Amino acid sequence: MWLTILSLLIFSFFVVDWGFTTDLYRKSLLTNPILWTLLIFFLFLFSFYQKISDEIKAITSRYIFGSIVLFIIYLGYQVPFNEFHRYNENAQNFQNVLHAINQVSLGKHIFFDLISQYGGYPIFLKPILTLFGLNLITISTTLGIILSIVFFIWGFFLYRVIHNKFLVLIGFLSYIYIHLFSTTLWPYQLFFPYFPIRIFFPALMILMGYFYFRKPNIKNFILTLVVLSMGVIWNADVGIVCLLAFTLTVSFQKFCEKESFLKRFSVFFVEIFKCFLIPIIILSLYSLYYKLTLGSWADYTMQFAVHEYYISGYSSSGLSNLKLNGTWILIVATYIFALNYSIWSMLNRKDYINTIIFLITIFGIGSFSYHAYTHQPQVAARVSYPAIFLIIFYIDNRIKNNDFNLILKIKSIAQLKNPYNLLPYLLLLFLLLCTSLLVMDYKNPFRFNHVRIHEFYLKNNSNSKILWEEPGLNGKYSVKYVRMSDFHSNEDLVPRWKDRYIKIKSLLNKYKISKDDKIIIFSTWDAYLYMKLKIKSPLSIANSYHIMQANQGDQVLDYIELGEADWIFFDEDPFLLHAKYSYWTNDIPNVINRGYKKIETVPLMHNYHDGWNQTVLTIFKRKD
Repeated sequence: MWLTILSLLIFSFFVVDWGFTTDLYRKSLLTNPILWTLLIFFLFLFSFYQKISDEIKAITSRYIFGSIVLFIIYLGYQVPFNEFHRYNENAQNFQNVLHAINQVSLGKHIFFDLISQYGGYPIFLKPILTLFGLNLITISTTLGIILSIVFFIWGFFLYRVIHNKFLVLIGFLSYIYIHLFSTTLWPYQLFFPYFPIRIFFPALMILMGYFYFRKPNIKNFILTLVVLSMGVIWNADVGIVCLLAFTLTVSFQKFCEKESFLKRFSVFFVEIFKCFLIPIIILSLYSLYYKLTLGSWADYTMQFAVHEYYISGYSSSGLSNLKLNGTWILIVATYIFALNYSIWSMLNRKDYINTIIFLITIFGIGSFSYHAYTHQPQVAARVSYPAIFLIIFYIDNRIKNNDFNLILKIKSIAQLKNPYNLLPYLLLLFLLLCTSLLVMDYKNPFRFNHVRIHEFYLKNNSNSKILWEEPGLNGKYSVKYVRMSDFHSNEDLVPRWKDRYIKIKSLLNKYKISKDDKIIIFSTWDAYLYMKLKIKSPLSIANSYHIMQANQGDQVLDYIELGEADWIFFDEDPFLLHAKYSYWTNDIPNVINRGYKKIETVPLMHNYHDGWNQTVLTIFKRKD
């Protein structure tokens, strides 16, 4: 056994990629003595909590839950931003999220005439944005609230099922650090495709699963399946995994309740049929609604428009690049152990917590399989969070069994001879380390200098936080930062994405172009421009930058070739061009020139790609 432990340690330190690939500040923390002092302090608090009376624990637990709630509110408040915020510079990962939201709000329909790279989530957001208005503040605030709901669900879930409430605190903070901070630049890069789009319905699955498995009844069963069916519409990537995980868990639970082999298998497949029936009904009814209102059935395959591109982009045969290295192997090992334990416990009909462990494990395996195609530590941290909750369950179970006497009362060094006794302490130290890293991360420049929404309205001329970048004075690679103090001194400052909006709006007025005309805008910031101008795109693309990812390059060329568009605004931005250089510098200009005449060209503010580069906006009108 010790040989196995030693092999795992060697593997962990010398083979596994623990690289902090996105932030050297976090890597430097590991050599900071304050970090290890914090770890010892938290270890002392854990030991102290073990010794206090149950009455004091009850009082302390309320403060712990209150602290978690306050921390969640703090995290959610990092998200809202306006059109002057630095996150608008991240056109690649934000514009395709924004494009689907504003196009649905403007009247287009996902699964009919619009590709949404991350699913049908805009369908659910449309009523909110209709009520409060379509702009960056309302959109980002809505997504921030959803993110807070996700974290609250996980905090509430841990608080209800974990016996040791101090473990709830350090477990939750560890989850936040690993999932949200460890390999990302959040909140400098908010990355909405994961936070919250891909983690919302997994949280709802756990919440619904908790209530159902605690007290199984037909009402909770149907309600859970209705919610998970909506998850398939919200985002198929995780929605399908959530539905399958719940289906397999419920079916296996029924399997374990029977005695004879024949009855077990019959009830297993009957339960699977029941679980599939409700989603089929809901998706069919939604498709029927499309047929009655739009004249065509909902095309759910549009959810998978980009999957082939990304999978084939990493490997021609999908999993062929998967090797025995990287953090993925340790996460998978956690799932293997948890799966064996939960299956054994369910077969022996232990309490409902083991059924939830099985649910989390199945979901974790399904969601983590995506990492097999990417081989990126960032993706591993985003999708491996279920393993953290399994570790928390394991530690809590050992605490309940009074297996933590090593810290409270060291009887003999002989206890260390059994790896089974040592494992929970190693895992606890891992959680304490992550908690300490989260505390130390407060001074991370990317987070500490993040502009919160209130700072735009509370004028402070000494505020030096960065809003956006402009060309510097020392060559094409030099950068000048526009700071909050500059903005407060001159609120007429314009970032380069707003410069494009001003120029296009002026051209629309100059040539008396109606917003009812079919207007194509090719730009790095096309989603922002459509939103500000309140114009519905005539194309079904995810957005300009992601045309090729959805395999729509030829479709767009054909649309222009047939003269379907009335006007075309082409922002020859270097960042957009690099998405596929030959397409944007050859194919698109050629097809435009054949059927459209150039009306006017106006200069735009420089944009950065391999240095600052000049760009122009050209407006084309269809030839009579």
